[in-house]
Amino acid sequence: TNFEAFIATKTEELHSMEKSKAEKEAEKAQSEQNLADTQALYDDTEEQKKADINFFDVTKDACTAKHDAWEVRSSLREEEVAGITKALEILTSGAARKLFASSIKAGKETGMDSRDT
Repeated sequence: TNFEAFIATKTEELHSMEKSKAEKEAEKAQSEQNLADTQALYDDTEEQKKADINFFDVTKDACTAKHDAWEVRSSLREEEVAGITKALEILTSGAARKLFASSIKAGKETGMDSRDT
């Protein structure tokens, strides 16, 4: 009869819709899981980014401080070398040699006279 065919059709549609609902719920659950995983990954990446930025800032500050210290040491070293060079020029000049030759007498520094030898 028509009623039985109608009920059979509606029962078949109900089963089809229940199956479709179950598939949609499974898709929804999978999508929610994917969202949670993606959100966790994003949060982890954001934390790592903050840590990396902090590390970069600390490293940059340390490098800047070392560079500044190097500049000071280099400048002091250049001044030292210039001073040593100037001292050598003064000590090895002809006037200095003449002065040294006239002021250093044999035995004067050791307390010995030239006649004691």
